[in-house]
Amino acid sequence: MAVRRLKLLDAEIIECEEGGYEAAVKLRFQDQSFIGITSFDSTEEQIQIESIAKATVEALKEALPVPVDVYLRKAVKLNPAFLTDNLVVVMVDMYVDLRRLELTGCCVCIEKDLHYGIARATLDSTNRIVDYLLTKQKPKPKATT
Repeated sequence: MAVRRLKLLDAEIIECEEGGYEAAVKLRFQDQSFIGITSFDSTEEQIQIESIAKATVEALKEALPVPVDVYLRKAVKLNPAFLTDNLVVVMVDMYVDLRRLELTGCCVCIEKDLHYGIARATLDSTNRIVDYLLTKQKPKPKATT
């Protein structure tokens, strides 16, 4: 059985013309793209980190073939002494089939790729259950020529 994963295409912070900011994350599964967007007003780094993680969760929920509840519990950037790069850790709660799953993911990333690293850590936290849920999706019929 093939492993099904959502592919991260982009993660960025966009300054809005009318003020404030948006965190936007774009995911792909097979031939479909899914975009999650979260608005926020602060330039504080922790707010940006959490907003990227929330936007990733929104895109993830859009991509899944069944409705699930996913909530960001915590997203943090760490600088452990044993690494020269950042370590991003994301914790989410996911409710599937009346079960609460406490999921954790991480990613090592350089500072200039921090937004992408946060989205990757968020996907890392959910990738096993997402693989299971995406197998419930019926494959589209292949076009015959």
